Amino acid sequence: MTNCIPVRVQLDSYFYNIIGDHQGGFGRVWLLERPEGAEVGAIYGKHRAVKTFEGQDQAAVVAELSNWILLHHPSILPLIKISRLNFRIAAMMEMRQGTLEDVLLDRTLSWEGTRTVLIQVCDALRYAYEQHQLAHLDIKPSNILIDDLPYKVQVSDWGISRLMHKGKISGPGAGTPRYVAPERLQDKRTSGAAADIFAVGMVAIYALSGMLPYLYLNEAKAGTLWQQTSVQLLSGAYYQHAQKILNPFSRAIRDVVLSCIHPNPAQRHGDYDKLLDVLRRVAA
Repeated sequence: MTNCIPVRVQLDSYFYNIIGDHQGGFGRVWLLERPEGAEVGAIYGKHRAVKTFEGQDQAAVVAELSNWILLHHPSILPLIKISRLNFRIAAMMEMRQGTLEDVLLDRTLSWEGTRTVLIQVCDALRYAYEQHQLAHLDIKPSNILIDDLPYKVQVSDWGISRLMHKGKISGPGAGTPRYVAPERLQDKRTSGAAADIFAVGMVAIYALSGMLPYLYLNEAKAGTLWQQTSVQLLSGAYYQHAQKILNPFSRAIRDVVLSCIHPNPAQRHGDYDKLLDVLRRVAA
């Protein structure tokens, strides 16, 4: 952390020490710990994660908190309370061990481990879709929190989630390059479920292989990363490369993963119940 970041902050009426932080595209998450011997309130545990919203306009913050507060599912990180951190509006959460991204930087997962993670993520997305007509739209390893990998994971960060109308969202929109479905790059109404399932498929490829199906990306040029991935998404080149990456795996595994990332959303899995059924049946 830089020198300008304080070592101690006030969360509502309680003081915490900062033990870590993570800057995302739509806010900063602070990892907090109560000082030794300090009194802890009923919901103010010894460890808490708190998200602040620097750079976000008020409408975006209200939209995220309004969507998030609706969600109550074991595989979704709950919003404990809308709080204030050093008098700035903040979202208070439980602290988790880390993210799937942290794990995948060191190692890949087996199909059994990957499948266990995917089932929980898809179950969370199905709940949001069916109960609240909500699409997440930013599924990626850093937004999948872990407590006991692969048996307990939770989806986090509903910063760009959007309410759907009859299962559809208006395109194009924000997201993370490499995980955005190709149809979302075009200005037309698209399936929210199919867009999120595309990202689930990309997570699967990354978990199994340690790579994503894009060629010659210049990570140093962040401003052009959208352009670099967009060309491969719209041409379908990513799909051909994904087939090569998945070649060492069984046909059943290849088929279910590729069915999540098909360039044509009409030929992609768009039904969570059917996808979950397939995932549960595909063995290593």
